[in-house]
This record gives sequence, C-alpha cells and structure tokens, in this order.
Amino acid sequence: MCKIVHAGSAAALLLCLAACASVPPPPPVVMVGKEDIIVAGQRVHTVQEMLAVLAEKNIASVALRTEPDVPHERIGAAIYSIVRAARQVTQAGSSAAP
Repeated sequence: MCKIVHAGSAAALLLCLAACASVPPPPPVVMVGKEDIIVAGQRVHTVQEMLAVLAEKNIASVALRTEPDVPHERIGAAIYSIVRAARQVTQAGSSAAP
C-alpha cells in the first residue's frame, strides 16, 4: 500500500533526520575496577595498558565509570593519565552497587 506524504510532513521528517544524524554517539565507557580496567570492551590491568588501547583505537574522549569501593588513588591515576594523554573525560560516575 502506498501512502502520499504531505509536503510539509516530508520537510519536517527531513529536518528531524538531519538533527538526529548530527548528534554524536556517546563516548566509550572506561570502567575502573579494583583489579582491572575495561576500555573499549577490552580488559586490561594497568593504566599504561588502558592508554595503549585508547591510542590504538584513536579514542579522544571517554565516559568514566567506577566499580564500588575502588580506591580514590586508582581512580585519580586513571583520570590523570587520560587527561595527560590529551584525551577528555566527558562524563564520570560510579556503577550501581550489586
């Protein structure tokens, strides 16, 4: 079945599609845990390995999440290293407790 689209409706639809296309995707999540860091779906153990993955995948900004009870020093080291490597932390937060 074929529907005739009103010219005004088609223009509104095109504007909506253009607006949606211009919205950038959310940044990848870096999850800092007590023992591991998950970045771009890869599990690494050190901040240096995390930076290598960010560089390898050319990731410019990340959303930072932490597991409950991660020492502040570990979180700070991750943030400091990300920023020092000229990358951006666009969001930060902690995951919900299990």
